[in-house]
Amino acid sequence: MFFWIAAFLIALGVAASLVQPLLGRPGRAAGPDRAGAIHRAQLAEVDRDLARGLIDTEEAARARTEVARRILEADRDLPAATGAAPARISRLAAALAGLLLVAGSFGLYRLVGSPGLDDQPRALRIAEGDALRAARPSQAEAEAAVADIIAANRITPPPDIAEKVARLRADLAANPDDLMGWQMLTDVETQTGNLPAAVAAMAEVVRIKGESATVEDLVGLVDRMVFSAQGHVSPEAEAVLDRIAGLEPENLALLYYTGLLYAETDRADLAFQLWRRVIEEGGDSLHARLARDGIADVAWLSGRDYTPPDLPGPGPGPGADAVAAAADMEPEDRDAMVRGMVESCRDRNFVVLL
Repeated sequence: MFFWIAAFLIALGVAASLVQPLLGRPGRAAGPDRAGAIHRAQLAEVDRDLARGLIDTEEAARARTEVARRILEADRDLPAATGAAPARISRLAAALAGLLLVAGSFGLYRLVGSPGLDDQPRALRIAEGDALRAARPSQAEAEAAVADIIAANRITPPPDIAEKVARLRADLAANPDDLMGWQMLTDVETQTGNLPAAVAAMAEVVRIKGESATVEDLVGLVDRMVFSAQGHVSPEAEAVLDRIAGLEPENLALLYYTGLLYAETDRADLAFQLWRRVIEEGGDSLHARLARDGIADVAWLSGRDYTPPDLPGPGPGPGADAVAAAADMEPEDRDAMVRGMVESCRDRNFVVLL
């Protein structure tokens, strides 16, 4: 309600200031009256001089002629007089102009604004973001929601490679602690676009390594988890990010995915701060490119004016916002997005080791 009262008063004040000239009375022109008074005084002075004998009749005639000439020049220099509009018409024009300004302002807001949106204090928005974060889908739920997209974009390997992959899977089923085997399977599943299987294989790598798992291992796992969920940072992915934070709190992948989680949960202000760091410190890395692709929207939502630096070469594929909006994409756009994510994984040197 306060917003509408304030908006109405502002619109009314602007309208009043603009229509005020239509309501004002025209001022009396002082120029002609002043000039006439001066000339009359000059003629009276001529008559007094003639009466006192200071000038003769001929000189008085010349003086009167000179005063008359000045009066004619003054009349010639005056602008044409304009009549004032009738008061009723002026008031009607002012009322119509004011009504148009106020009604037009509210009509424009109704067209491009959000008149039905309730007040959103900062504390409420933060609470809503926390609620979104708590209620977000799990990794399995997110992967199930986009399973058709992933399946439609899987790459079928040649028969000889497919046979080797089948043998590798059988060997791992019999020997689940074969670290090298899981690493090889992770790379194969990644390059063929079977991202959920790549997540599962990389999770086995991390499980076998246990506490000795490196930051690179953990980043490789969270990369695949987020790509497999089409840009969603699940609670399980967040748990991996917590492990990375304990080992390397300034890791750029950690900052990027934490920012992506904030962007998902309506905290564009925090996402902007993290992604700006990733861009300015990450050079040409995958996560810096992804942050650059997504920062325009979070900058706008957080009221920032920011232009990321240009980077050489093509980007890694879809940005964070495009990935998050995959469900609303046209089929051909989804295909391009998933191909871009697979290429991103290849850019990280995921090589088939068969």
